[in-house]
Amino acid sequence: MALSSKFWQTGLALLAASWGLSAAPITPEQVLSQTYVFDPQIAPDGTSVLFSMLSTPDEKGIRTTELWQVATRKGAKARQVLKGEATEPQWTNDGHAFGYLAAGNNQKPQLFMRRLDGSSQQLTHLTGGVYQYAWSPDGRQVAVLGQEPANNDKPYIEVDKHFAPIHLYLLNLKSGKLHRQSLGGMSISGVRWGPKSQRLVVRLAETSSINNYFYHSSLHVLDLASGKLGKAFEHSAINDFSWAPDGHAIAYCRLNTGGIAETCHQYWPATGKSARLLPHYHGAIPSLAWMPDSRHMMMMGFFGAHHEILWVDTKTNTVDKKRRISAFEATLTLSRDGKKMAFSGDRTDHPNEVWLMQNNTLTQLTNTNPQVDAWPKAQVKEVHWQSSIDDTPIYGVLLTPPGYKGDKPLKTVVELHGGPEWRWSYGWQSSWHEWGVMLASRGYAVLLPNPRGSVSQGVAFSRAVINDWGGGDYQDILDGVDMLEKDGIADPKHLGIGGWSYGGYMSAWAVGHTDRFKAAVVGAPPVDLVSFVNTTDTPDFTLGYFGTAADNLKLLQQRSPISYLKNVHTPVLVMQGQQDTRVPVTQGLAFYRGLKLQGKTAEMVEYKGAPHWISNGLHQRDIMHRMLDWFGKYL
Repeated sequence: MALSSKFWQTGLALLAASWGLSAAPITPEQVLSQTYVFDPQIAPDGTSVLFSMLSTPDEKGIRTTELWQVATRKGAKARQVLKGEATEPQWTNDGHAFGYLAAGNNQKPQLFMRRLDGSSQQLTHLTGGVYQYAWSPDGRQVAVLGQEPANNDKPYIEVDKHFAPIHLYLLNLKSGKLHRQSLGGMSISGVRWGPKSQRLVVRLAETSSINNYFYHSSLHVLDLASGKLGKAFEHSAINDFSWAPDGHAIAYCRLNTGGIAETCHQYWPATGKSARLLPHYHGAIPSLAWMPDSRHMMMMGFFGAHHEILWVDTKTNTVDKKRRISAFEATLTLSRDGKKMAFSGDRTDHPNEVWLMQNNTLTQLTNTNPQVDAWPKAQVKEVHWQSSIDDTPIYGVLLTPPGYKGDKPLKTVVELHGGPEWRWSYGWQSSWHEWGVMLASRGYAVLLPNPRGSVSQGVAFSRAVINDWGGGDYQDILDGVDMLEKDGIADPKHLGIGGWSYGGYMSAWAVGHTDRFKAAVVGAPPVDLVSFVNTTDTPDFTLGYFGTAADNLKLLQQRSPISYLKNVHTPVLVMQGQQDTRVPVTQGLAFYRGLKLQGKTAEMVEYKGAPHWISNGLHQRDIMHRMLDWFGKYL
């Protein structure tokens, strides 16, 4: 939908409000009218920000990613700088041009460079396309990550052997020559330049499989002059690492034992030693960036149910100050002098936009979704309660209908996040899988809990559900519902529950253990853990929580919602992508079939060609409509 159409929507809605007409409930079609701003990249001189924007779906439900730009001066208007699909914007170090990925002549993503005069040049022509790139600080080279296409002519697939490696190429910008750098047969998934353009940090794994990408990736220093690849200084790295501007240290984040919970660290190449950053910070650190002095860092933190900016002294390993924000994603970027920072942030009453922080002052730079200004606004607040197990504080977000004064109990839906190592955050809750704003506009209260297992309170909290899915986490959720009932907000006769992925698991678990919930919406649920651990495309995910099925068969059966089908009396709607490899569609089908064979009330929908994370707008619209209808019918 074009921006002009959004302004037309806004004008009509505001006109209706001026005539005293009440705002109608938010519809799935309105939710799909939102564009999504992400990946802001501030120019080295801090004068403007490039950002990506996911368009509204076309008639086939397909969204495209467009590149936009907005100046950081007051009152500047955002403008689209490239038509059509383009991703991964990245400024050159001198700020005179930027790179991006777009389809080349072979329809595979290739690296392009666009100069400030508007001219563009295709820099690569790799057969398998480009996945990532990084400009060298001296402006002479580009590190390019590309893949040769796998041979798909064979009438069979050798499982775990069919992943084509991703290679590292060095592109000489003056000659245009592309050189493939040897990595000892490893596949690369990340690269960062050292400050003198003589060394690289590379993230490597044995194969390019998604499981190796998540759980078995190591960090190495690559010396370009000698071609020598150093020994791994980290074996469980995630894709967030960078050199200090003076080159003395590398900051990076890693997975802890079993692949559960992330921590961030410093590594000093000169000594080969490393140490944890902020060991006493009891939140997550999803993003970090060095300041120009090579001593301080800006970090995006997350604690409880909110994001916060941390100013960190890496020498004393302390937080100098914090600034609470509402962030859509964790990525933050700094200008060369460190005085300006851009990030993608939202508000409780508005979707994510590009924000600027300067002198500790926040400024919203874009307004890409003006139509939502006329939508009925939920009341949103961060809430917390005490665990009945061990008195641990549990945080979450509560949405109530516009104008609600707490004078009567409400129909209430508990929506559960995926993971379990994920979180709900204080901000805008409106997408195909974030139902809060839409449900609140229809008179529901919506509780978004961050139970143990979430990333909201540090490493021990995230790891507290090892061997205990459906245990302490489930009780934390019920404790939150108890609080809302005690406070007179939730009507105990009209409770619903739902979620996607791990949220689907917990919803399926809940209806097998209580009749409190009168309707359940179960999305992409891993309900049979015995088969799930051996069929998911990320088998190491479950190893960290339960070990192997061979060694822990009884425990996995006990923690599987499918083992409690006889106890289910709640009407259940199951929805899942037909091509889901994370949680195979047979998981949802087994839960649905098991209920139907016992004569229980259940329906299931499979979305053709859809993966675990639903991206097609037609599928998303159908999911939202079915969710609304299901809760509307049974609550």
